[in-house]
This record gives sequence, C-alpha cells and structure tokens, in this order.
Amino acid sequence: MVKRDSIYLVTGQDAPAKDKVLQEIKSKYLSASTAQFDLDTLYAKDICLKELQEHLLYHTASSVRRVVVIKQAEALKKDCKEFLEKYVRASSAGVILVLEMAEFDRKDRFSNAIAACSTVRQFRQDAYSSAFGLADEIRAGRAASSLKLLHQLLKKGQKPEMILGALRAGLSRNQTDIVALRRLNKLLLECDLAVKTSGLKPSVALERLIVSLCSFKQAFREA
Repeated sequence: MVKRDSIYLVTGQDAPAKDKVLQEIKSKYLSASTAQFDLDTLYAKDICLKELQEHLLYHTASSVRRVVVIKQAEALKKDCKEFLEKYVRASSAGVILVLEMAEFDRKDRFSNAIAACSTVRQFRQDAYSSAFGLADEIRAGRAASSLKLLHQLLKKGQKPEMILGALRAGLSRNQTDIVALRRLNKLLLECDLAVKTSGLKPSVALERLIVSLCSFKQAFREA
C-alpha cells in the first residue's frame, strides 16, 4: 500500500503530544492569514457521509491546500469508514486529512486501512482509559488484572452500562462459536439484571461477571 503525504493518523491518550502534532501540521500547510478559512475540524460522532464527502471532495479544485481534522475517528459511522478506506488510497494532495483516535486497534480493519496509507504518529495508549482494554484482558484470562482494570474504570467515572456494552462488543468480535456467544450473552444479561433488579452494587456484579468470563477464556479464541 502506498503511503500518502496528505494523510495523517494521530493516536493515543497523550492529549498534549497529539495537540502538538496537530499544531505542527497546521503550521506546515496553512498560513496564519488564511488558517481560519482553510481548516475544518470535525467530530466523528456528529458527521454524516454527505458532510464528510463535502469537506473532502468539494475542495480539491482549490489551489490552496486545506486541512481537514476528524476528531475521535473511531466513532465514525460505518458508511463514513467505508468511504475513507477508499478515499485514502487515492486522496487529493489539495486536502490534508488528519484522523485523530484515542486508541489504535491493530485488529480493526478501518484503523489498519488508514494506517497503511498514512503518516502515523502514535502516542501512549493507556489501557485503563478504555473498557475495550478490559475486554482484551478478559480474552487473555487474566482475572486479577481485569478486576484491577475494572476498578480503575469505575473510579474514573465509567458507567457500568457503558462497560457492559464495551465488553459485549469487544468479546463478541470475530467470534464464530455460537455456544460461546450464547454463554457470553447469558452472563452479560444476568449481570445487567442483577444491577437493575436485585439491588446488588454494580461493582460487585461486574466483579462476578469478570471472574466468570475469565474462567472460559478459550471460548474467546480468534476465528
């Protein structure tokens, strides 16, 4: 895959370091007098495919280079990701595209497709900042570190329902064993019900769930 000078992927949880890279890119391609007109900063969760295409495709005839920054790119909708996977392979030099992500998931098709065509700047990735890191620990059957990770997430204010949602997504990814999927969903549902109907503390219910999940780690082997 050909690396393109006009595509950047900036990942990690080191916000100051990422901001510095973004500033360097802006300084390299934009002049102070026109920066406010030639810079678009978009947030992935708020943008639709049509808007994304407008920002990337409708400026290619301009003689001035533009910088389009997409924040939290991992939250892009499926159709936007599919469009960008094609776009980065034949992007216009007139538009500098910068995708910012909190984490780089080496198992994620979209992340890898972007990385293959871009200049990658990767900074510290703190597993404790994401419930998806918890899913990876459970996959490996590491109960002690999984429980530690859970307490860190709760201490940081992560909602139990958000943690359950991330576990459901992370543990079912690439899973083709129907029996394992049924058991996983059963345990997740039991945990959810325990929190909502039994009065059990969310932290205790999640602890029990993690111990149960770690006990059958072989079920999470990759397809």
